[in-house]
Amino acid sequence: MKTWQRGRKPASPEQLLESKERQKQRVKIANMIARETNLEKKCCICGKKDAEILHNAENPYFITFLCRQCRKNKDNIEEAKLHRFDLEEYRKEQVANRDSSYYLNTKKLSSEEVKDIIYGYIAPSNTLTIGAYARKLGISRYQFNQIIKRYDEYFPNSKIEERIGIHNKFIDNFVNKYSDYPKEMNHLGDKRNIVGGKIKKYRIAKNLTGEELRKRLYVQGIKMSHNAIARIEENKRGINDIELDAIAKILNITISDLFEAK
Repeated sequence: MKTWQRGRKPASPEQLLESKERQKQRVKIANMIARETNLEKKCCICGKKDAEILHNAENPYFITFLCRQCRKNKDNIEEAKLHRFDLEEYRKEQVANRDSSYYLNTKKLSSEEVKDIIYGYIAPSNTLTIGAYARKLGISRYQFNQIIKRYDEYFPNSKIEERIGIHNKFIDNFVNKYSDYPKEMNHLGDKRNIVGGKIKKYRIAKNLTGEELRKRLYVQGIKMSHNAIARIEENKRGINDIELDAIAKILNITISDLFEAK
């Protein structure tokens, strides 16, 4: 009677070490993606949100997103490989688009710099929440909390957290007061630009793909990923004046054309 050996052959120490390192790398990549709030995890095949990372053994940072349903088809997996993008290049691009202070070292801030930031938030004229105020400064909310701690170190017994708490209540009351007027408070909603739709319209009229537009921008010295162009056209990414001017020249239009009502 023939017997079958169940289970896999035990992995060698080298294979176990390699597997452990690969898992660490994947966790690191997942954490990088989690920190990039502007990066949507859309399936590159069907467009479904909250897709999973399609990892790459050869180049761990060269990834894309694929939903579980599309993973069931091998052809989809092969097609998805063509949509991979360089995560590290994407992060560099995001850094270039942010204010350099986003990556400031809070431990190196002087007492006057810390005071200016904190006083700017608790000023009676400020009606921004902590998150919005931090974004205005080009820093993360975590960094703002670190600056509060630095203020406490520079100025002991200042009760700064209590003062910030009082100001937070003022902000809440202000927001609640105007909660019935969302259009007056934020007429753009979640939009990061108002020209994305026009850019897409003129790009299609010129028979240009997003990838072709990316390549022409690169020739002009502007590094922008295919994903960034898509996000601009969906009004989900901001665009600066240099990028806008370059795109207008490529599409053979004026910048004012992108702001016309019709």
